[in-house]
Amino acid sequence: MVPPMRRGALLLALLIGTTILPALSTPLASAAEVPGATAQGCDVRHVLLLLDQSGSLRQTDPGGERVSASQQLIDLLATSAPREGAVSAAIAGFDGRYQPYGRYDLPSGAGAARGELEAFHQRNGGQNTDYVVALRGAASHFASIAAPKECKTLVWFTDGAHDVATIDAGDSPAYSTTTDPWSVTHELSQLVCGPPPPSAVNPRPLAEELRNAGFDARLSELRTGSPNSRTVQLRTNADPVLQALFTPGGPCSISGQRDVLSSADQLADSFFRQFQETSGAVEVDCNRLMDGTLPVAAIAGVAFRLPPGATATVPLAPPHPPLQVAGPTTDTELPAEVRDAGGRLVVQPSAPLRACFVDLDAAAQVLEGPQLYRGSTTHTVDLVVARPEEPTSGGLGPEDVDLVATASGAPVPTSWDGDRHVWVASIPGGDRSSVDLMATATFRGAITGDPALGTVSRSLAVADLPPQPSAAWRGPRSIEGTGRHVGELVFTARATIPGARFCVVLGDGPAAVLDENGAPIGSLRADAPRDACAPFDAGTEVLVPATLELTDQRNGAASFSTGYSATFDDGQEARDLGTSALEVDDLALARSPDRAKATLAALGLAAISVLVPLGVLWLLTWRQSRLPSPEEFLAVSVPARVRRDGPTSATLDGEVAMEDLRPLKGDRTQFHLPGGGSLKRRLPRHPFATPTARISYPGADCATSLPATHSRRARSGVITSHFTQLAVVIVRDDTSGEEEPAEAVLLAPRRFTAAQAAQVLEDGLRAAAARLADNGRPRPAQQGSNAPPTHGDQGTDSSPSATGAAPRPADAASRPASPPAPPRPADVPLRPSPSDRPDERPATVPAARTSAAQASAPPPRPSWF
Repeated sequence: MVPPMRRGALLLALLIGTTILPALSTPLASAAEVPGATAQGCDVRHVLLLLDQSGSLRQTDPGGERVSASQQLIDLLATSAPREGAVSAAIAGFDGRYQPYGRYDLPSGAGAARGELEAFHQRNGGQNTDYVVALRGAASHFASIAAPKECKTLVWFTDGAHDVATIDAGDSPAYSTTTDPWSVTHELSQLVCGPPPPSAVNPRPLAEELRNAGFDARLSELRTGSPNSRTVQLRTNADPVLQALFTPGGPCSISGQRDVLSSADQLADSFFRQFQETSGAVEVDCNRLMDGTLPVAAIAGVAFRLPPGATATVPLAPPHPPLQVAGPTTDTELPAEVRDAGGRLVVQPSAPLRACFVDLDAAAQVLEGPQLYRGSTTHTVDLVVARPEEPTSGGLGPEDVDLVATASGAPVPTSWDGDRHVWVASIPGGDRSSVDLMATATFRGAITGDPALGTVSRSLAVADLPPQPSAAWRGPRSIEGTGRHVGELVFTARATIPGARFCVVLGDGPAAVLDENGAPIGSLRADAPRDACAPFDAGTEVLVPATLELTDQRNGAASFSTGYSATFDDGQEARDLGTSALEVDDLALARSPDRAKATLAALGLAAISVLVPLGVLWLLTWRQSRLPSPEEFLAVSVPARVRRDGPTSATLDGEVAMEDLRPLKGDRTQFHLPGGGSLKRRLPRHPFATPTARISYPGADCATSLPATHSRRARSGVITSHFTQLAVVIVRDDTSGEEEPAEAVLLAPRRFTAAQAAQVLEDGLRAAAARLADNGRPRPAQQGSNAPPTHGDQGTDSSPSATGAAPRPADAASRPASPPAPPRPADVPLRPSPSDRPDERPATVPAARTSAAQASAPPPRPSWF
């Protein structure tokens, strides 16, 4: 397991950031002294937050990102502390002077530390940015703390180059007797790296003081905007000094790293990356986590960043449920039982991963105490790079690590055995009684951080018998369903003995194949040939055909173990090398798909893919076919006459006022029209067709002002236009005289004025009369003519085509014939109600010629439904 403080430090580093930024910082130098760069095994971790408080921050960090990032650091240090006082956090500021603001034991002092950091929003008025003052203050702080260097960390933030602009505004006289500001500024290199100038108060360079104080410095340097000439000069003076401080191995170097940032919102990310490295984590390519190419057995923890609001799933080996984590940062410690199960680590994010780190827990190890034979010209030793607790599973291969080995100080070649998942070191033979083997593994995928893994050093004795041959299964490891699967058992010589050979004998009977619960699900049958022997040369193989037969299918893992014995024959005598067992525990099983269920599922999906769109279209069509709301309309029925002795025409009997129009009854599927008629919706042929409705009057012929398809004898019609306004002529008498009694029905929106309704009625009666002629009944022959009855508008009568007003008779059957009405202008046939339009004069139409009796009778009221 990882030491608690290391995991706590990793948790801290992973959770600092709040935003995801591409290529947020550019590391300029790695840790100068690798052994002291990680905080592992610290009883107390000491952290100093040293923040710039010069006046330039008003332009470079107006939003106070330095404050929020530092407060997050304090919170997470407090959260990661395993006990009270396990983390000691100090806060200081600098401009021309170093100003300490307190020291806080965490987690209890987190609130007070946050409050102190809040004041840095206003601490941005300093005239100088004095690096010498800042580093001398940090050195003095850590020199008084008795702790290992890896347990003391400086978090140093500045937004500008070293600049002593005003002598009186700082403490530069404490380290230099120079009184000219520009001269003091240019003494930085001599003061820090040496040799000290004659004006130096301290005879030793500052870098020596920093190394003696023993701490790790992490600088986050903010550079924004386009520099002016003075800024260029200041950076030219300071950059070589910072480069020397953070370049490993130099005379001026210290332990730490420098990050250069281009905007203030990158500060939290800089803290994140810096602390990952101090905690010992290794940065890896995020694609390796998403593709699942890292072995889980060698990884103690994984950390990464996500965009805000994103989540990720980390599948674990059964029976463990998958881990669900959320952004912006996450740290997951892998349980030991999950690592013991082996396999690959996979992260399935909802958005691309950024800044991925792993905590490697692996080292090079020698497997099973190998035997070196005194008569061999070449020895082979099996090694694995894996976690110390489980060296036989989940080892790292050549895609993950490089392995370098030496024998008694001389380099020896190493190779990867893919069948057995082990490294093999080939050591020359000789008369030595022992061989000192040393092997070191280096992680290949590290982007930043220390890639070195553990080193093994072991003295191997030389024996009188050669080692047993190694055994491996060369066949399918991922199996679906049941059946037989052919492979080979491979036995390989592990030494070179001139003139000798080895033979292999397998155990009796088949070996059982067990699932992960130990239940038998099949067998392994191997048929060794009579002479299963080969020369005893390192790498020479004996291949034994074998059949893996599964009688039951599972989802999960399976294993088998088969015993074997080996003999050694040097041409003089055959000697027994003992018995051993080949154990294979990484078979992956999967159930074969149910073809019938898959077919039914495919058919069901196909049916759904057809029926759902059809259902949606039907619903859309049904909705499109609805009539407007009847509450939007008014309607009235007026007596009328239809003349057929010439061009078919319709005239009104009486006049109508606006107050005669009454609310329409019905719903959005059917309107109840005056006079006993109905207007019913019809389902259109497709969703984009014009809405249609059928109008009908039982026992009567009708014609409408809108285009319609009428049935035979015009008993009903299908209106093919929108029904916002409508006029209907209804003929209720089957007689075929020159003039027939009828009714005129007006349907108009409530918003219409009297003039608009009159125009609709006038135009509608004219159009309806024309359609009545087209769909109409036989017209009577004209007097004095032998012409047969005709249909349609074939007469020559010049009577009016639309409207005329006359009193309605009480009994249409007894109504005397009236002379043709004179032509009338397109006047308003409706009389507006006084309450409707009081500013308009009542509009009336000249009545048709009537008899004296009719003229004296009052006009009847319209019939209602």
